[in-house]
Order: sequence, then structure tokens, then C-alpha cells
Amino acid sequence: VLGLENEAEAFYEALLDVAGERSGVISQKSVMFWRRAAERPLDVAPEDEDGEGGRRGLEWLAGGDADGDGDWE
Repeated sequence: VLGLENEAEAFYEALLDVAGERSGVISQKSVMFWRRAAERPLDVAPEDEDGEGGRRGLEWLAGGDADGDGDWE
């Protein structure tokens, strides 16, 4: 994103290292969202299970919480 692919990759690898070494410090849901962010195009919402449907583009980027229920989970 924004030309920071190397930095994003390094952050993701560090996140995986911490998640693997210190159980419970980073939730599996957080790891899942970061994995999806690292592997998918920016316009696909992280809660979209298969990356093919759900909210895309500006609809989710400008929409606030990920699933639209107001609790940011």
C-alpha cells in the first residue's frame, strides 16, 4: 500500500513471529485480518471470507466499522 510493500511485509512477518512465540498476545482473529490485508487487494474488506463478495472499494473503506454493526469487531 502506498509504496510500502516491503515495510508491510516486514510488519506482517513480525506479527506472525510474535503470535507464534507468545500465545494469546495477538488473537487469531487479528492474525487472520492482517493475513488478508497482506494478501488481498486494498479494495476487498478484511471480513469478506472468500475475497469475492461482500463490500468492496469505497463502500467499506469509507464506511467505519468492518461489518457495519457499530462495534468495530
